[in-house]
Amino acid sequence: GRAVRRARVARDRAAAEASEAAAAAGKSGGEEAELAAALGQGAVGEDLELDNAREACEAELLAFHSAKEARSKQSGKGLVAAYAPVVVALCGHPAVAEGHPLLRGAALAALSRLMAIDGGFCEEHLSLIFTRLRDESDKGTRSALMVALGDLAFRFPNAVEPWTEHLYGLREGGNSLH
Repeated sequence: GRAVRRARVARDRAAAEASEAAAAAGKSGGEEAELAAALGQGAVGEDLELDNAREACEAELLAFHSAKEARSKQSGKGLVAAYAPVVVALCGHPAVAEGHPLLRGAALAALSRLMAIDGGFCEEHLSLIFTRLRDESDKGTRSALMVALGDLAFRFPNAVEPWTEHLYGLREGGNSLH
């Protein structure tokens, strides 16, 4: 995808430079220039620039790092990443796991939303989500977790795929969602 877009951008730039050179020399590109403008060849470059800017903003906002990096001095500095360790600690804490269903549900919902943002973070914490889903007694929270896992499977299918048998095992094991 990106390589193709970059190739198009390079081609568009070359065509634009040739068109500008022809215009500076007093020659009109004629029909070719009009056709290129009508097809929006310059729009590919703008799209690539917007994609790069979006990716840079997401990376800065998230700045997730693995658990090994978090212990070092290079921990995440992103706004969302600042809250991720707190959410993970809450979801993994025994007092929360045995506490009020509303608190458990809110903590697990926050974790699942953070997981939907970043693939690495998702892979790192899938075991926690499945552990909590297996042990969850509140049907509303279980249902919400199942929906969240569906969202994660859509967003990061390769990360969730190894856990699919656990998902079906929860259903067959008598832990009904109804």
